[in-house]
Amino acid sequence: MALLRLMHRWAAGKPHRLLALTVDHGLRPESSEEARQVGTWCAALGIEHRILHWKGDKPSANLQARAREARLTLLREACESADAGRLMLAHTLEDQAETFLLNLARGSGVDGLSAMAPVSREGLRDGLILRPLLSQRRSDLRASLRAIGQDWFEDPSNRDPRFDRVRLREAMPMLEKLGLSPSRLAATARNMSRAREALDSAAVTLGKRACLWSPMRVITLDPVPLRDAPEEIVLRVLRQVLCEIAGAAHPPSLEPLLRLRDWVAAPATNGLALHGCLIRRRADGRLAVLREAASCEGSVALRTSKSWDGFYALPPLAARFLGDCTIRALREDGYQQIVKFEDLDPPEPWTTAPHEARLAALSVWRGGKVLAVPQARKGDLVALLPPKTLLGAALRPNID
Repeated sequence: MALLRLMHRWAAGKPHRLLALTVDHGLRPESSEEARQVGTWCAALGIEHRILHWKGDKPSANLQARAREARLTLLREACESADAGRLMLAHTLEDQAETFLLNLARGSGVDGLSAMAPVSREGLRDGLILRPLLSQRRSDLRASLRAIGQDWFEDPSNRDPRFDRVRLREAMPMLEKLGLSPSRLAATARNMSRAREALDSAAVTLGKRACLWSPMRVITLDPVPLRDAPEEIVLRVLRQVLCEIAGAAHPPSLEPLLRLRDWVAAPATNGLALHGCLIRRRADGRLAVLREAASCEGSVALRTSKSWDGFYALPPLAARFLGDCTIRALREDGYQQIVKFEDLDPPEPWTTAPHEARLAALSVWRGGKVLAVPQARKGDLVALLPPKTLLGAALRPNID
């Protein structure tokens, strides 16, 4: 509510449209009424309001983390639907300190201890996620609401000792006596964030030397520059390569990255499958990292989907002409169909790509038949989602 009132004041007299989003997780009987009351408050301010529902069965384990993931997914989808360029979240100084401590308890490295970024993408396709209240204490926000007579709701799960974050919150007064105040912890997170930026920059520099991008969703790695680089930078390059090819929002854990690093440096020729990617050693000693067809997203309706497999954008114009079609990975059954296309004149990226990369290509289907494989025809274009990583942004060409 503090963020809502802040944004309402900021937008006054400006040509910006505000849209307030409330996620009703459906975990408490009173949550629906609370969401409707927020809508009433928004209406009084002249702000459009939508309630987003977390549907389906709720997990019995790791509930808060799953709810957080579901909430962010719903918010992203709502932003894309509304063509919203900025998603504002109301995380506070205490949220930042708690996130730092939770990640510290998990043994996180620099990235995890950077906690939450004030500006990020985090899977938002055409915009930015902003957290303008990261330097503000909760007590100050409550005081500001009382001063203007604005009520708010307190989520009782924020006091439930079953959750790690709540237990940390209850221990915060004791930690503050030891000098570990929320302000000090948040400052450490900012310091870690600067270190993370430096490491990411070094990884992009190394990636430009070691990686070659192909529009067939293949990245070729030269192992020689990787062998001489610091381990942390190499791991970052490998992580970003896997995330870029997989179109994944979440990076792989450290253990598979270490296994891949060892495999890159070893003379073994057998391939690997990691994080939805296949890694193959070429005859010239370089490595090809490509998407695994079996790990691709399943079939989706073109009429209702805006993207596929976290990698390809589906333009609205395509849905207008091919609305009754579906999108899926080509796979072997589709490949056997297109090799019989009489007018197939594939461009060089298709003909020189590993066969497994072709099987993961986007294909358009109707009634069990392949209608089109854009990358297998000269002149056909594919629209790509924004790169997932800094390295991807440095390597990927603008194919639209």
